[in-house]
Amino acid sequence: MDDDDEQLPETSSCDNSDNDDESEELEINLLPSSSAIKDGNILKAITFAELGLSKWLCDQLRHLAINTPTPVQVRIIF
Repeated sequence: MDDDDEQLPETSSCDNSDNDDESEELEINLLPSSSAIKDGNILKAITFAELGLSKWLCDQLRHLAINTPTPVQVRIIF
């Protein structure tokens, strides 16, 4: 059998329009600092730094004009 006749196994794929947002969320997977969370409400933290992300990562996000985490990002990071 030549290479042209070989079939690759099927894989599932996602809509590419959301891939950029998802990859940004996946890269941010660190625990928040305890000072960012008060009264059990994780949404009170309004910056990535308050969520305990490293200075380097905060700088990278700021460079990409991503300054405020979305509620989904806050929950994922937490």
